Amino acid sequence: MIISDLIKNAISLYYCRHKYTQDFFVASPADIKLNEQNPGRRFYDVDNIDDYKKLCEQYGFKAHDADEEKRFKNKSHFCVLDEDDHFGCWGWYHKGESKFYVLEIDKKIIIPENAAVLYHFFTNENYRRRGYYTELLQNIVLHCGRNYAIIYAYGTNVASTGAIKKAGFRFVGRYGHKDFPGYERLIEDYVSGVVKN
Repeated sequence: MIISDLIKNAISLYYCRHKYTQDFFVASPADIKLNEQNPGRRFYDVDNIDDYKKLCEQYGFKAHDADEEKRFKNKSHFCVLDEDDHFGCWGWYHKGESKFYVLEIDKKIIIPENAAVLYHFFTNENYRRRGYYTELLQNIVLHCGRNYAIIYAYGTNVASTGAIKKAGFRFVGRYGHKDFPGYERLIEDYVSGVVKN
């Protein structure tokens, strides 16, 4: 009985520690070394629901109007990297000077006006391990019109964190709900080179 309780506690502690922590990374346009884009690949940056619906129709997605409309009203952009009219990877970024909810750490945080937060990415299974995610992240950083881009991912997601680093982002720390210092502090740490493990 005591051993099973210890195992349950250990699993619970691990789950709480890792489920509600995220690795945070920051990049600036100066960090991005975009290799020559493959000729068949195109980058789209959509800032309204109508263009989003057109893209969804083009790729055969079902648009979730209520959720996405709310994102667009809150200054989020939807981005796609495609090749020969087939989507390779998509994701979102949110421009600053407003609050942004990070589901993974259950916290709403104000984004500085000089930053964008990148979130909710997906790579088509047929296009994985071919550099789409890395290239999409680089395009967003270069085109979002902000001095800094912040992205977060589970530290256990090695494929995602590897692509983030390859895109030019620098790891600035692992944070959870209780110890998240805010985006301003992440940018300060990025600029000064401080890393919180």
